[in-house]
Amino acid sequence: MKKTVEIIFDSDLKKPSIARYSIIKQRLIRNGNKEGHVYSSSCFLVLFLMSDELLEIVDKDGKSLGVAPRSSIHGNPSLLHKVIHVLVFNSAGELLLQKRSMSKDVAPGQWDTSVGGHVSPAEDTYSAARREMMEELGVDTAEIIFLYSYIHSNAYESELVFSHSCIHNGPFPFNTDEIDSVKFWEIEEIKKSYGSGVLSEYFESEMTKYLSCCSKGAA
Repeated sequence: MKKTVEIIFDSDLKKPSIARYSIIKQRLIRNGNKEGHVYSSSCFLVLFLMSDELLEIVDKDGKSLGVAPRSSIHGNPSLLHKVIHVLVFNSAGELLLQKRSMSKDVAPGQWDTSVGGHVSPAEDTYSAARREMMEELGVDTAEIIFLYSYIHSNAYESELVFSHSCIHNGPFPFNTDEIDSVKFWEIEEIKKSYGSGVLSEYFESEMTKYLSCCSKGAA
């Protein structure tokens, strides 16, 4: 079972390091602290939680400000965190979309970006993109190209998105726990589906950014 930590900063806003978390974790285990609370120089409170993903909180430039559980970040748009997207095209120029499982807490049942996921603390975005490709689509490829980054924010969360692309014709032994199906779409078909509720709001934002960058590149 995974263990993660929640950092609650005080007015000093000092930034504990990832290494410091490990030290505190070991100290917590050694001392047999069943409550899971650790104080350090009145700078921050570390609360160990069970079964929750640990995410890094960043500023608009991607500089680390601390970490918190996913459950604390989702629902709080003031906490910006890093995610990766991968746009997977086939050799015909069609774009692969995934239909999100109805069990997902964000955009259930909607068609979404080919691959998307959180960047783990201390993980670089390229490694995160490759990892998510394998975890979601069952594909291991190094042929991933960085495109751009941008901030996407709504009433639920704020993401610093690092978008990538690659060409892959499949097959895709995708993760059936998270994805109901995958399908290649023509770009015009995607455009016609804007605003219909078929596509996730996150993907529509991504596609708008992508098409804008393509237009600028062609100018």
